[in-house]
Amino acid sequence: MNLLAFIQPPTMRNGIPLQPAGRNIPPPGMALAPADKMFLTEGLAALSAKTEALKKNPLWPDLEIYRKAVAWSLELNTIYSARELQTAKELLIEGGARADALARGTAPWIKQTGLVVRGYISKLDSSVQPYGLLVPENAFDGQKHRLDLFMHGRGESLTELSFLEQRRKSAGEFTPPGALVLHPYGRFCNANHIAGEVDVFEAIVHVQGQYKIDSERIVLRGFSMGGGATWHLAVHYPDFWCAAAPGAGFADTIRFSNLKEAQIPGWQRKLLRLYDPVDWAVNLAQCPLVVYSGEMDGQKLAADDMAVALQAEGLPMTHIIGPNTGHSYHKDSKPLINAELDKFVVRGREKSPNKIRLTTWTLRYAKSNWLHITGLEKHWERARAEAERSGDGKSVTIKTSGVSALALDSGFRTVNLDGQLLSGAKFYKEGKSWKSGEPRGKTLRKKPGLQGPIDDAFMERFVFVRPTGIAKSAEHGAWAKKAMEQALSDWKTFFRGEVVVVDDEKLSGEQLRNANLILWGDPASNRVLGNMASKLPLGWTSETAPVFIYPNPLNERKYVVVNSGFTWHDYMSGSNAHHTPKLPDWATVRITDGAVTEVGFFDESWKR
Repeated sequence: MNLLAFIQPPTMRNGIPLQPAGRNIPPPGMALAPADKMFLTEGLAALSAKTEALKKNPLWPDLEIYRKAVAWSLELNTIYSARELQTAKELLIEGGARADALARGTAPWIKQTGLVVRGYISKLDSSVQPYGLLVPENAFDGQKHRLDLFMHGRGESLTELSFLEQRRKSAGEFTPPGALVLHPYGRFCNANHIAGEVDVFEAIVHVQGQYKIDSERIVLRGFSMGGGATWHLAVHYPDFWCAAAPGAGFADTIRFSNLKEAQIPGWQRKLLRLYDPVDWAVNLAQCPLVVYSGEMDGQKLAADDMAVALQAEGLPMTHIIGPNTGHSYHKDSKPLINAELDKFVVRGREKSPNKIRLTTWTLRYAKSNWLHITGLEKHWERARAEAERSGDGKSVTIKTSGVSALALDSGFRTVNLDGQLLSGAKFYKEGKSWKSGEPRGKTLRKKPGLQGPIDDAFMERFVFVRPTGIAKSAEHGAWAKKAMEQALSDWKTFFRGEVVVVDDEKLSGEQLRNANLILWGDPASNRVLGNMASKLPLGWTSETAPVFIYPNPLNERKYVVVNSGFTWHDYMSGSNAHHTPKLPDWATVRITDGAVTEVGFFDESWKR
């Protein structure tokens, strides 16, 4: 189902290349010989029986990663070579051995050094996701250890099977002495956007629960698509990392993809600000950088663009360039990168700097250290805050633009906020004046984690709510059914999980309290939609259906999304730079052909 179908040439939409017709990722795999298919099927059945019996064990995800890798490769036909076929057979054996050990009450892999693969249960959809680790020999000496992350590059056939194959056999590009090295799966091939981003932090939390990690010495690295992910995670979470080391990647989508800005609608240009690191460069005042490029690599453009953006903010950038090198690390550059990063590791993360510089375009990413921007004058326009504490730590001076509310981790005796003298830890703007405290009244307002666009709902736990009633019309019912089926398929294919689906009449109180609700159908067919229809900002007509995100009228701490999954279906097999939201907060869709007839953002009070 194509929610974004415009009548335009089939290779482009809104100035951005579409995925070629008939091209899918992951691509179809090879045909398996009957004997091999039977061997895998029988082995999988035996492993499934063992893992099912241990499902309540906290270490069950460490078994499930093996079962899922083989099961999904068989189901989706994504075994690509004789080597991967052999890997599938080995995974059945290793998974069975782990299950047997766990059934006996032992788990030797949790104290294993060297290469280890592990798994966790994601809060988003209750799926099990894998990650790889390199565990040093001294990991269990009782001391806290440095943690290095390495974000992987683009891999259109990087299924769970091939990911586990890599992580069982390859230590990766960098192996710092005494450090644990974490290789997140990132839910496949999406430049760690949306669920891929959540995967990084869920994997870190799981590692921290299993090993002694020094949270002041977490280093972020990545190359190619992983370099783009490193830029993105560094500018959006500048206070989390000890240092970041992006290699290649992308930083300005329009320049990287050689697009014509004038051909892209204004609302999509605004949405590019969500992930383009050039628009967030000043945040790197809080995150030390060691950048790498091959001298002959076209993706050196990312570092060059970021150097210009950083220079405009008066910030330095260490840039190591591999001589006469294309899209790879030069062997002589790697020790230079390590030496520079080691300096920051010795120093450790600066948890509480005296001066913070922070910019944002959305409340999804609006925090650094002790400074939080909690309200914007207008989303997708630049907001900035610069704060500096006095030498005695009792007062702070803050200058802002585009900010309507902010918070500090602790109160100060004196807060000089845009020239006004206040006290406290939370502040909001009333007209042109700042006040201490929080905005009064019950009026809806955009706030961190509740600000849109549509795709934002998929960064927290969510459930699909399926209609069981009779639709407004047969056409509306057919359109919604097809749209939901496409969204289910897209999530499984591209974010490697199976959506939790509940019938409208069986939605639980726990789900209403703790999950974003993705509602399908219309007020006639979906009783949950029917119960809140009068409080929703868009309605249905005989020819159109709404697609939007909005605070849930039944629980305003969570979202409802109506009739949409993530919004870049048509760009899934294209450049990872285009794996970004393609719809803003709301749209109306013509149900006969899927054409978007209106589109826009809600204002800061969630009004059209």
